[in-house]
Amino acid sequence: GSSGSMLGYSMADAGDVNMDGFHDLVVGAPYEGNGAVYLYLGDRRLGISTTPSQKIHASDLLVPGLKTFGFSLSGGLDLDENGFPDVTVGAFESDHVVLLRSRTVLTIDAQMSGPALPVSPKTRTCDLNGKTYTCFQVNFGFRYTSSSPFDNTIDLTYRLEGDSIYQSWGLNPRIFFPGEGKSVFQGSVRLYGQGDKKWANRTITAYLKPDTKAILHPLIVNLTWSLLEASPNRLWTLPAFRLHSLDSRPVLNLLQPQFKELEINFVKECGPDSVCICNLKLQAQFLLFGNPPTFSLGSSREIRAEIQVDNEEGEPAYNTELRAYLPDRLFYVGMIEHSSGETRVSCRVAADNSSVVICDVGNPVTKSSVQLFTLRFMTTSLRPWDTRLKIPLSLTTMSSDSNTSDNSVILQAKVVVDVDLSITGISNPRQVLYGGEQRGLSAMEYQAQIGTAVNHTYVIRNHGRGTAPGAVVRITWPY
Repeated sequence: GSSGSMLGYSMADAGDVNMDGFHDLVVGAPYEGNGAVYLYLGDRRLGISTTPSQKIHASDLLVPGLKTFGFSLSGGLDLDENGFPDVTVGAFESDHVVLLRSRTVLTIDAQMSGPALPVSPKTRTCDLNGKTYTCFQVNFGFRYTSSSPFDNTIDLTYRLEGDSIYQSWGLNPRIFFPGEGKSVFQGSVRLYGQGDKKWANRTITAYLKPDTKAILHPLIVNLTWSLLEASPNRLWTLPAFRLHSLDSRPVLNLLQPQFKELEINFVKECGPDSVCICNLKLQAQFLLFGNPPTFSLGSSREIRAEIQVDNEEGEPAYNTELRAYLPDRLFYVGMIEHSSGETRVSCRVAADNSSVVICDVGNPVTKSSVQLFTLRFMTTSLRPWDTRLKIPLSLTTMSSDSNTSDNSVILQAKVVVDVDLSITGISNPRQVLYGGEQRGLSAMEYQAQIGTAVNHTYVIRNHGRGTAPGAVVRITWPY
């Protein structure tokens, strides 16, 4: 318990609350907030479990002014005569005694199954809303058992979550269920008495999205369930009032996981072990002349890089991804694919970083295949002080790559400013006659005595393709 909670100030034998054949222990912590009570279940191996199966705070009980809840405890007696031992809890500072009543504990048996063979995305046999999809069925069922004589009908709510592994990675799920077309399906099912021993079964059809190419990882379908509360009747009773029956208000076994998981594999050309071992190789070059490749600033609005991805041997490379890390003032504008037939490459800018370009390649990159494409980058924001371009490229795959040493390339290019400056000038008038008496500056009395005014006009031109910031013209004037 927390510091100062006085956990263990009171303890009592709770009896066999969950009817598993072992007595359980309640422990009070009267100064944890306004008080709390912990329930530790008996354990065949440990004697008493070291982790509480339930913790009840005073604030959970809707009793005004309750303080030091858990100051005293008494248990092991079935006060409401429902076949389960109950616990009374004293709250010294507020002069309260609270009766905690045990309820029937149900253990849900669940079964789940999917297609007997791996799913082939190329096999589309299911029609839905005028379109054909790859589909498969998810089968599941429930029944319950209890150590008590409880034999009532109960209702469960269930939730199917498709492709949970992709959702946990922040990726779009690859399957959807009928109805709203989402990857989650919810429903309810009725279970009859435990003496019936029959499964309450359901079958739901799952549809594979038609653009699914990521098939290296299996589909994981999660099934969870909970009891459907029959009515909003109060589970607590005021003093001097008759206790409400809890016979129709069971709870689920807290020691049992309330979920099942189904793994569905895809058909892959990866041999009997389903482990895909490939050998990817990345090659890249700027489409520029020179050694090193040289880009003349202002010569073009864009620069291009040719990318080649090979799978030299082995098995298909699934979920192959190329990443390009761009320098400042260089921006991605598009991709040109050179492969014939169906498009096998798609590129985008990372959502959280515009300087990172992500390309999905092949998916899969099959054995001995070549993926050739060109990336286009905008250069109009480059400045004369950007003297070098450097773009690291990295190639990854979710298959097992036998040699990763050739999966990285650094593209580099020299940036030059190509200028060709010229200067021309004219004077007006073009010819000035000089003669007469020579006078010094101090002897001049009138402006007209200085002589004829001469105007010079200079024209500076850049015949090159780059800009020349900071150009300086020096004029030496004779005197």
